[in-house]
Amino acid sequence: MTLISIVIAHIPPREAMLAEALASVEAQTHADREVIVVTDVDRRGAWWAKNEGVRQSHGDWITFLDDDDQLLPDHLAHLLACAMETGADVVYPHFYIRGDEWPEPHEDGFAWLFGLPFDEERVRASSTIPGGGSLIRGSLLRELGTPQLGDPEFGPEVYYDDWAMYLRLLNAGAKFVHLAERLYVWRHWGPGNTSGKPDRW
Repeated sequence: MTLISIVIAHIPPREAMLAEALASVEAQTHADREVIVVTDVDRRGAWWAKNEGVRQSHGDWITFLDDDDQLLPDHLAHLLACAMETGADVVYPHFYIRGDEWPEPHEDGFAWLFGLPFDEERVRASSTIPGGGSLIRGSLLRELGTPQLGDPEFGPEVYYDDWAMYLRLLNAGAKFVHLAERLYVWRHWGPGNTSGKPDRW
């Protein structure tokens, strides 16, 4: 079997949502996995927590799950199969969205990205790969680490830490593949969204 590490950055106000996220991990059809929950009690930010989770991980592959999101049951299995088939270092799916206005998961405003093959120029120009849900080769991510907000490697124009992570992976020569399946649920809920920033909760 192939071990997959699921890294969850957690903040204390989201205990109930974390339980939903963990239940979605438990429902995965891929059984060989480890779950690493890092609770940001000192308000260092989500990407400190994600770096800590990566440091603790042992998996051949790593995926990130925000504590307010959920994986669909075939998430890990389908991404891993795609990675094995294509030789990719990063496989990213698409998602359903839910929020205060949409209590049930539905197709999202980013649907124009669904099914578009990976395009390096598009990713370098703007943040168009979801921050959560991607399957990333563990050895590569542990070697590179995940950039922090305002990392001087990229400058202030790179304003999402997940975008900086993907750019760092691109600069290291990683192969990216988009799997055209909606495999997780992204909760987008107005003021509840922290964007990983410690001053927003």
